[in-house]
Amino acid sequence: MLAVNLLHEVRGERAGAEMRRLIADDGFVLVVDWERGRPREDGPPEELLYDAAEATAVLANAGLHARPAPVELPFHFALIATPTE
Repeated sequence: MLAVNLLHEVRGERAGAEMRRLIADDGFVLVVDWERGRPREDGPPEELLYDAAEATAVLANAGLHARPAPVELPFHFALIATPTE
């Protein structure tokens, strides 16, 4: 599953739980989103964004273990999340 520039859009909603429900026990979701605190000219308002640690916590609350994806992006974080249950 792929979730790009989505997590900040569904802040406070059950999107993480829905991601967990949709992926198989041996599956994963790649979460890529704008990262709060990175200098940029475009993108959503800073107050809507997560940093990677906060996104990891949101995913953990939904039953997903997130780790950094092996990619460097200038304005985004990338996480690979797998089911914890």
